[in-house]
Amino acid sequence: MQSLILKIIGKYNKFKYIKKLYILRLLGATIHKTVKLHGMIIIKGNPRNLCIKSNCSLNDGVIINCRKKVILEEGVTISANVQIHTGALLLNEIPRRHRSGDVHIGKNVWLAAQCVINPGVIISDGIVVGANSIVTKSLVEENVFYAGSPVKKIKKIEYKRN
Repeated sequence: MQSLILKIIGKYNKFKYIKKLYILRLLGATIHKTVKLHGMIIIKGNPRNLCIKSNCSLNDGVIINCRKKVILEEGVTISANVQIHTGALLLNEIPRRHRSGDVHIGKNVWLAAQCVINPGVIISDGIVVGANSIVTKSLVEENVFYAGSPVKKIKKIEYKRN
């Protein structure tokens, strides 16, 4: 029901992202006042499991499954059509069973368009995940560009401080 409410709200331009954030907070999500939502964002599962800290930006088509905890640290940018999952089926068991795990995304991470983040993943600070990548394991080395399916390290990022 909660997912349906958020989908309906996302389809109407008269509802600004501030109202979407307000409704998510009413449903139990912890969302900082500086968070920006652009377009339709779908939150599935329990919004109480969602924590979005300051200066984060989520773009159109983002899907977050909150079966378990999802934490976005400060300054996270999530581009269009990214999916964050906290539940999935086990590959090597019949009948199929679900596995689940918290997702934690570190400070100043950028998830480029159409990434998929699997359950139990931790992404360290300063990481950039390239478009159309699938993150199946935790990315623990900070300030690195990862890409691919599944992701692999492409190069170290040397950030310039302004």
